[in-house]
Amino acid sequence: MFQCKSLAREITTFVASYQSLNEVERKALKQFGEGIEAHQVVKQARTLLVPPCGSNVRYGGGAKERAKEREALGLATSQDEDVINGIACAWCAAPLQSISSTLGVTATYCSQECTEQGRIHRGSSSSLRIQMFSLEAGVCRRCHVNAHALYLRILSMAPAERLNALCDAKWRLPQSRVALNNLLSNPRECDFWEVDHIVAVIEGGGDCDLGNLRTLCVPCHKLETERLRNRLKLVQASRSVENDKRQLDIRSAFTRADDNTKKQRKEPIVIDYKIY
Repeated sequence: MFQCKSLAREITTFVASYQSLNEVERKALKQFGEGIEAHQVVKQARTLLVPPCGSNVRYGGGAKERAKEREALGLATSQDEDVINGIACAWCAAPLQSISSTLGVTATYCSQECTEQGRIHRGSSSSLRIQMFSLEAGVCRRCHVNAHALYLRILSMAPAERLNALCDAKWRLPQSRVALNNLLSNPRECDFWEVDHIVAVIEGGGDCDLGNLRTLCVPCHKLETERLRNRLKLVQASRSVENDKRQLDIRSAFTRADDNTKKQRKEPIVIDYKIY
């Protein structure tokens, strides 16, 4: 009886912890493939996610981009030629099966894993949106509003009804009249949610995996962008202060050198005459 109650508590703890995870963290746990204690679920999921690599480049590219760079320098290998010609994987450069080679396809991958990595790292914002939508379905990770559902609802309405619907949904409207008119007359899904870097690209979060990406509604994304601007201003201000201190140190060094020179000039010159 005691064992049954203990097992029930373990299951309840595991389910509650698992439901608190976002889709990216759940995917990491599924791929882990090993047993995890119920009270360690959240910690383990966040440990498994790959941290940002410290790059300030948004997209690092794959085998195809590197092959094209070497081709431009005249250093392309036979493997590079296979990648460029579409008979090797555009992400890892592994040979493709004949069934995977399709005429006219610009980016072909050898596996599902390479497909996911290529979509993230090879420089396509639309591919990133598809990837994140499959995981988070357009739900904002910050305020939890279903931005995709709101977009579909607004799209189905007449333009005259859209403003009231957005106000009823407590949606933060654009401050620009032009942007507001565009939103009401021709709503697009990118007007409702964005893919955001948790650690910003300029702060070292570029060329990252899904662990550094999240879905944000457009108003929350604007708030995060404003916070980023403020952080960068503080960093720039602190650097300016450091530069000013260095300049003062250099000037004081020259001042001390000039003082020493003057002191040396004021000392009397003694000439020792010897009579032979």
